Amino acid sequence: MFNLQFYADSGQGLGKAQKMQKLVALNENGRRVGEAHPRAKLLDSEVDQVLALLDAGLSYAEVAIKFEVSKSCVAHIATGRRRGQPVSRVVRVSVIK
Repeated sequence: MFNLQFYADSGQGLGKAQKMQKLVALNENGRRVGEAHPRAKLLDSEVDQVLALLDAGLSYAEVAIKFEVSKSCVAHIATGRRRGQPVSRVVRVSVIK
């Protein structure tokens, strides 16, 4: 998975609103995927941890409790129904922080 980060623009003084650049993952249709999606409940790194815990033999319920999400959320991640879209490209978007 991609590690999405913030990048500061140069030339901003202290105490002012700072313009930041954020990397956003998009699918082939140009829609946000992964942790860049506005309704994402888990970070990409947490999704990797969920899959690792399931591979280690933990149940959906045990993993759901650990990450404070529903069992169906964990099941959808495990089956690829959720967070199963490939990233086609990554773009930078400006945000004010």
